[in-house]
Amino acid sequence: MKLKSRWLVLSGLLALSGPAVADEQVGPRAGKVYLTPGMAIYRAPDGEDLRGGPAIGVGYMVNRNLGLELLYSDVKVDRDGVVASRQDASGGKGRKAELFWANALYKVGGTERFQPFTLFGVGRTEIGGSNDTEINVGAGVFTELNRRLSVRADVRAVHSTDEGGIEPFAFIGLTATLGKIAPPPPPD
Repeated sequence: MKLKSRWLVLSGLLALSGPAVADEQVGPRAGKVYLTPGMAIYRAPDGEDLRGGPAIGVGYMVNRNLGLELLYSDVKVDRDGVVASRQDASGGKGRKAELFWANALYKVGGTERFQPFTLFGVGRTEIGGSNDTEINVGAGVFTELNRRLSVRADVRAVHSTDEGGIEPFAFIGLTATLGKIAPPPPPD
């Protein structure tokens, strides 16, 4: 229950964090909330294989380059080669990994149509009743489909502070910007 309270407080802070933005940093999506449903691919710290599952992200663009976001994913992970949707001969099941991460995303260069970014985040992963604190760092790209929709893809290295080691994580999704978007600037 404490974890849900923390996420609610963090969500409120995200909603209040954007109004103090310098004019030169304002972009068409600054001050906007975005949603990113997609697919996450993850390997648990003690898992053997990469597994995929649904994910949803909600973010807030503080300015043209900086975004803050929350990510939730539900990935079926294996235990001794057993995937969560199957049972092994002893009746044991694989596990479900629930990822709750807070990330900072920074766009680096690019154009409105192709925007590479880096990101850094921390969070908790709950696997089979145990909790694991994780730190992630990675890079990705937004490819704009239109003024409101973009395809997003990123890859990350995830470090488990409890288990040790570095595990891979990948995400691909469709990002939808909510609210009114500023029109493109007139050509020079």
